[in-house]
Amino acid sequence: MDRQNMDNRKDIPPRRKLLYYLGMTLMVMGIVSFLSVFVNGLRAMNQPFNMEGPSFMAGGLVGFVLILVGAVLRTVGARGLAGSGFKLNPKQAREDLAPYADALGGMARDAVEGFKEAARSDDKAAQQIMVRCPACKALNREEAKYCDQCGQIIG
Repeated sequence: MDRQNMDNRKDIPPRRKLLYYLGMTLMVMGIVSFLSVFVNGLRAMNQPFNMEGPSFMAGGLVGFVLILVGAVLRTVGARGLAGSGFKLNPKQAREDLAPYADALGGMARDAVEGFKEAARSDDKAAQQIMVRCPACKALNREEAKYCDQCGQIIG
């Protein structure tokens, strides 16, 4: 696979991005609609119970449906049809999930490099030799000519 195809594989197509953001928008609208039930319920507490007209619970049901539809659209937009499990095609699923696999691989490489760097700094710290000042008994670096604590000449 050439470099251009690998770079294109790491990008999420614009149509999927649009689907993802549409799903997020529907979820936010659904949450607002769902929470409106509680606001309407608090407002209705001071009024006599009314059985006529549409129930204030309908907003909650609509909100719940919007949240579910938005979650499905967001998942398909982020991972693609095969990557999200709606289409059974392992090869297409690998292609759909390639941006996430590449990102995960990059995070794993960064973590490994961090561990290696920490191990190198620990090795350097473990190898450092300290010299005790004859006057005040403070520990100083091996190359120090004067004590960092009392200023006396070392060795």
